[in-house]
Order: sequence, then C-alpha cells, then structure tokens
Amino acid sequence: MENITSIKEAKFRKGLMKRIELITSFLNIKTNSLYTYTEITPVFTRNVPSNDVETVNMVKSLYGIISDKTLLSQIPFVENAQAELETLEKQKEESIGEYDNFNTNEGAVDV
Repeated sequence: MENITSIKEAKFRKGLMKRIELITSFLNIKTNSLYTYTEITPVFTRNVPSNDVETVNMVKSLYGIISDKTLLSQIPFVENAQAELETLEKQKEESIGEYDNFNTNEGAVDV
C-alpha cells in the first residue's frame, strides 16, 4: 500500500510541477517578471491516523536523551516547537514569581 501511494505521489508531483512551470512561464510573459518554478516545493501530507498516546509515551521515554525541541516537533498537535519552548519558559518564570510572592507573604506571623 505504501509503495502504491509513493508511486502515485511521484506522478502527482511531476504533473503539479509541470503545471507550476506553465503558470510561472505565463506570469513571466504577462508581467515581465523572472519567476522560477524551481523555487516552489509542493508538500504532501498523508491523511494517516496517528496514535497520539503512543507518540506521547515515546516522547516521555526519550526525555533527557534528545533535545526538547526535537521531542516537541514529534508531537503532531505542536506546530512550532521553538515557540512552544519559549511559551514553556515564560510559564515557568511566571510560576516561580508566584511561588516567591506566596512565600514572602506567608512568612509574616504575629506572635
């Protein structure tokens, strides 16, 4: 099944690139521009069901062995691993600030 899909994808890519080449040629003539069709890279995403629980367990087992950015990029619902790392760092800083405020207010006891 995977082999058939790969063959069909290759044929579709070839036809799509030919169409993009024709469109860019037309645009170059029409607008007197210098577009090149080779700068366009089609990306095919297969609609294959994924087991998110298995993926998360794999990521948890690799924690500390592989970088956090690489691990986050493996999770399907995380679109931008770098932005997620920055958000996580900001969240940690905010929670540490809240913890410090809690400890300074709790220490005052009237005797």
